[in-house]
Amino acid sequence: MVGFLPVLLGVCCFLRSSLSLGEYVEHLSGYPGQGYAVSLSLGEPPQKIQAIVDTGSSNFAVAGVANVNISHFFDQSQSTTVQCSSRRAKASYQYGSWQGVICQDILRLSGSLPHAYRVYVTLIDKSRNFYIKSATWQGILGLAYNTLALPDKSVVPVLDKMVSEHVVDNSFCMSLCGRVHTSRNLSYTGSLMLGSHHTLGHSLLMYTKIVERNFYSVLISDMKIDGTSLGMECQEYNNPRTFVDSGTTFLSLPKAVFYMAVSKIQQHVKKSLQSVKGSDCVLEGRFWTGTRRCLVTNEQSFFAAFPNITLSFTLADNIHQYFSILITPQLYLQAMPCQEDASETCFMFSIQESTGPCVLGTVVMEGYDIVFDRAHYRIGFGNSSCSVQSGHLAKPFVSGPFQQYAVKSCRYYEPTPAPKKPNALKSTVLFFSIVVIILLFVLCSWDNCMANSPTAMQTWHNLRSWRRRTDDTADERTDTEAHDEEPVLSPSSDDDTDDPERPLDRTFRSKSLDSL
Repeated sequence: MVGFLPVLLGVCCFLRSSLSLGEYVEHLSGYPGQGYAVSLSLGEPPQKIQAIVDTGSSNFAVAGVANVNISHFFDQSQSTTVQCSSRRAKASYQYGSWQGVICQDILRLSGSLPHAYRVYVTLIDKSRNFYIKSATWQGILGLAYNTLALPDKSVVPVLDKMVSEHVVDNSFCMSLCGRVHTSRNLSYTGSLMLGSHHTLGHSLLMYTKIVERNFYSVLISDMKIDGTSLGMECQEYNNPRTFVDSGTTFLSLPKAVFYMAVSKIQQHVKKSLQSVKGSDCVLEGRFWTGTRRCLVTNEQSFFAAFPNITLSFTLADNIHQYFSILITPQLYLQAMPCQEDASETCFMFSIQESTGPCVLGTVVMEGYDIVFDRAHYRIGFGNSSCSVQSGHLAKPFVSGPFQQYAVKSCRYYEPTPAPKKPNALKSTVLFFSIVVIILLFVLCSWDNCMANSPTAMQTWHNLRSWRRRTDDTADERTDTEAHDEEPVLSPSSDDDTDDPERPLDRTFRSKSLDSL
């Protein structure tokens, strides 16, 4: 009985800690092309900061110096609790980069979370194309796995800190609502739920596996345009990776998939009508590359000319079943201020060719409640209660499960090692070595020559020794050449300039991604 007491006390403590884990909802806000931001306070006394919520990176970083594109920054000289080190962190994205000094300070979220935490924060002192003109945010809050933390995992991400202190479960849910008010209101809203997601109450919540524990990597098993599959191999959709990234606006597709999908969409639009009613722009050229925006007077007619897109995912617990999500034109035709007149509303084609991974950005996420179940390595999609306005058009929804054959080829492309180049010098040396040996045999018998001629014996040993050194040198040179040929995906820059016109694209470039 005495031996049973420690076990009983341990179980009670575990239950108590489990029951004390809460669910905390934080309000998100944003504008087209600028992402979704959460309000928080940093330091003591608290300084108000808005930070982009980014599922494609892990670091918490805020502006530590002034920048022309932001209204304010965190002033560490005004905080009595900040502690900075000599270490620095540096992050590069699809567009833009930052670097700064690694510090620790007190963090408070402004929503229902009552606690204050001492967390790692990087104070950005140099950046390039990171901030967006007139953006309401001054930093970024990474929610990905700690394997992406920079410069290494010792810089514990904010969410990992909260989980380790048993404040929340190892999961969170994002509900990005997009533009939910009048057609002329371009402000966005949403919510971030930290911890358990049981209060969502979804009757239909479909999960797919997180296949790599760095980014929130998933596998697309099929893609359809207006109900018709593109008919491509699963690997093509996920070349080289696919992940869910709230720090990126676009749906970014691999080159082959992008051109096939856009071709099908263009064919659909052409069949629907010659010129879109209610639109003052021609749907050609730069519109399809996302660099030209369309002024639209009748949104419903404009959307009706475009097809729905369907993405399919294999179920997390059954490879013989899949589910699908519908991406409607209201999602991938993003409302933006017109470049010529910011008071007018234009629409931008928000599907782009990827120069890196396949990315499911906010144009996909805005249609759904998405659960990031980190503890069980899966991502769930549920119908959103606040999805974008649809009028008489179809709304985004989850459907399934459906039966399928096991998709054996549904995996990521693996990098193949570069073949070693043949070394001309080594081949030449081998050839002449053989010629010399043959001549020695011709001129004298092997027994007499080798026994009585130290010079010939020495020549033989010298040739063998030189060949070994040549082989080693050639291998080292080949390895170096193969290393030098690896693409540099994100060159860094210390130039503190920004491109304010580009929509938010915080597709993260980490060490693991660069190695693809």
